[in-house]
Amino acid sequence: MQDCKMIKILCTFFLFFLICGCHNIDNRLLLIKADIGKEDELDTLESYTARDLHIVQVVRHSGFDDFSLHYGVLTHSGGRTILYEMIGTGKYGKRISKEFIAEVEPYGKTNWGWFSVKNGKLSDTLPGMSKILLGLESENSKGEFIKETNGYINFYLNGKTVKETNYGDYVIKDSALNFSSMKYGLYKLYKGSLKLVGKNGNDIFKKKDGVFFIPQPGYGVINKYRKSQILDAVDSAVHLGEEQKKIWIKPEN
Repeated sequence: MQDCKMIKILCTFFLFFLICGCHNIDNRLLLIKADIGKEDELDTLESYTARDLHIVQVVRHSGFDDFSLHYGVLTHSGGRTILYEMIGTGKYGKRISKEFIAEVEPYGKTNWGWFSVKNGKLSDTLPGMSKILLGLESENSKGEFIKETNGYINFYLNGKTVKETNYGDYVIKDSALNFSSMKYGLYKLYKGSLKLVGKNGNDIFKKKDGVFFIPQPGYGVINKYRKSQILDAVDSAVHLGEEQKKIWIKPEN
């Protein structure tokens, strides 16, 4: 009887270990060597030509107009095309930014850009934005459609973006500041300049008042993985040794 009980305990432990071993329980990003099907579509998002490394979006069709989207890293070796597909925790959508590939909670929502906080809550409007938009409308002689989202102002003509501007272009003294290349973190607008006040965009929910800027991947970030580390790992796995079927990347705090 005791032996039977011990066997059940061991079987339960083994089953638990097997299940956990097959899932990403420690928030690591899994890159798994994957086949490219005849019906699969590859959309190149970023290319590092000198290294023959490409971040791609894979569209897999499964019939009846069903499809799934995946990110991956593509490279070549010995005349072969090699794809490492990214598999995260499975709970969140992925977003690619200048520094990171991140898993974010409000996926599908524009969660980066400019935000105004009043009494600890995000406001729907930015100070002075209405006046900025009125001025742009009055100068709009080409009949462009103007849309603003989180301080990013886009001009559309015949359904295509013809011009972009930014709330920061009107409130920041340093006109040469490139908002798309800023290091990830939380920035506060202070006397016409931006001051880094947090390492993570989620820190905005700790603030009581002010105007803040968050580069991509924005707030709501659950896990973020440094892009350079991902590319280096694939490069090493393919070109510097025996090809690995799986690559694990730890999240960055």
